[in-house]
Amino acid sequence: MKEFKGTKGKWKARNLFDNWIISDEKDLVLNIVDNEANAKLIASAPELLEALIQVTSSLEKANELLEKKGVLLINDNTSKAKEIINKALGVN
Repeated sequence: MKEFKGTKGKWKARNLFDNWIISDEKDLVLNIVDNEANAKLIASAPELLEALIQVTSSLEKANELLEKKGVLLINDNTSKAKEIINKALGVN
């Protein structure tokens, strides 16, 4: 899987003069938004992406094991998750 090319490290959201600033660990400003909820969502994006990658990988492995045992899968959303992961990583 392609690696995330964005700013590494933890991102944080903080209020500065009624603007919400998203910055990295070195306080490099990554984005400015006017809404706290959007700022917090953007700041959590790298962690959300990593979690989605891990959950998708685990689900795929579990599905492979179940298929080998002849268990019919009712719902497999890994294709949608992979689509979103690829979008975030810039993969076509």
